[in-house]
Amino acid sequence: MELVGRDAELRFLRDALAATSAGRGGLVLLSGPAGMGKSALAAAFGDEAARAGATVLEGSAWESGGAPAYWPWIQALRSLVRVAGIVTVRE
Repeated sequence: MELVGRDAELRFLRDALAATSAGRGGLVLLSGPAGMGKSALAAAFGDEAARAGATVLEGSAWESGGAPAYWPWIQALRSLVRVAGIVTVRE
């Protein structure tokens, strides 16, 4: 997927991935109004990170309400269990 006008954001995400690969973890939060391309940016970078060998987990918020507490984190951890197995995740 080609993104237009997101060079600075992709550079920031690539630097964050490099820092994580070097043992300096962190968290990046994409925020902004609906329709500005957050999901497209995350998907494009997730694909790039996966090609580079990173384990990419996904979770998304549910804007209409009614989702369980920490829903995006639950989704991401469930995908980690599918990828790595429950024993590895518990360790």
